[in-house]
Amino acid sequence: MVQSPGQVVGVTTFLLFLAGLAIILRFCARRLKKVGLGWDDHAIVLAMLFTIVSAICIYVGAAYGDLARHVELDDQGNGVWTHRDVVFLEANFAQQLSSTLTFGLTKLSVLLFYKRVFRGDTFNAAVWTMISIIGVWTVAFFFANLLQCYPIYLNWTDSGAQADSCIMTNEMYLAQAWTDMLTDVMILSLPIPCIWALQMPARHKVGVSAIFLLGLLTVLSGIVKLVIFYHIMALAAGGDYDITWYETPSLLWVFIESALGIVGACLPLLRPLFAGTSTKGFMRNLRSVAIRTITGAEEPKPSEGSTTAVGSGSGSSGKKSGKTIVESDSKASEGQSGSENTDTLKSWDEKDYDYNSHCTLTTHGHLDQKRVTVESIGSFVDVGERGSSGKRQGDVNV
Repeated sequence: MVQSPGQVVGVTTFLLFLAGLAIILRFCARRLKKVGLGWDDHAIVLAMLFTIVSAICIYVGAAYGDLARHVELDDQGNGVWTHRDVVFLEANFAQQLSSTLTFGLTKLSVLLFYKRVFRGDTFNAAVWTMISIIGVWTVAFFFANLLQCYPIYLNWTDSGAQADSCIMTNEMYLAQAWTDMLTDVMILSLPIPCIWALQMPARHKVGVSAIFLLGLLTVLSGIVKLVIFYHIMALAAGGDYDITWYETPSLLWVFIESALGIVGACLPLLRPLFAGTSTKGFMRNLRSVAIRTITGAEEPKPSEGSTTAVGSGSGSSGKKSGKTIVESDSKASEGQSGSENTDTLKSWDEKDYDYNSHCTLTTHGHLDQKRVTVESIGSFVDVGERGSSGKRQGDVNV
């Protein structure tokens, strides 16, 4: 178990860097695909800001408090309450508030990502239900932590021991930890039925599911956090009040869960950067993002009146499995190509697939829509692959 102040600070710094890198790569991927930012991106940035606050709490607790240190003892072996202990409890209290907001915003970011990618009445209802639950969960536990003792300063004065001025804090901590883990499992489970309803090979379904389920790392860290909470309660019940020593792991694992949650929320969006799978391809994609960011250069957009096809099955050769929805006000040349703009599950494979009507992807518009204009599809259009001549093979004009 990591217990020295230097080790705690080192682990915190590494995970903070990892979470920040994940967000930077997330925006690089969005830039590479020329897709605007969504509400899920804004939510994850806010989650990152509160994660930084949590890291600052750990830094302050290690530098000016007794984080990862034993409580001082007098000649009789009794604990001596010092200013460093007060700083530790202040840092602990502040991290409880910031981490609660981080957890809530990270969960909301993932749900908003689902809402942007998937369509379907049943799935939308499930997502909106979870968004409501997470909203209530975040607000409720934020104020429960804020007002667990009243006046608030009792949280760090005399270790908040005034039983008549505090709620049952142990029960509140456990309720938050258990519901935090359970909502993570529910959120991670939401897209799995949709993914397995896709018309794609089983190995591709497994790969896409694995990308979404990387968030299980957050669940595992939540389980470790729960074990630590039970261990702390057992020590306190046994009369051990060396709180600056045995509560340090809880601060660290709360931060680990916060950072891994952000990384897990960003991973499904990073596939465009790793399309080449090689280091050279990855660096080429990053350079492309950097050049476009500096110069502001964009690929030419299709001219008005051009015919754009939205397919449901094109391979690398440009062939399609059948369904195509097209509309154009004028007869333009079939050789005129549109600009590619992919930001859904299509990013994980080179092919388009027919999607189950209950879990339709926005890349392909609404399947029950007979005629769709380019403008109505917007930024989620995936125009698929084209041959060297610029023509799309197998397109059917409606």
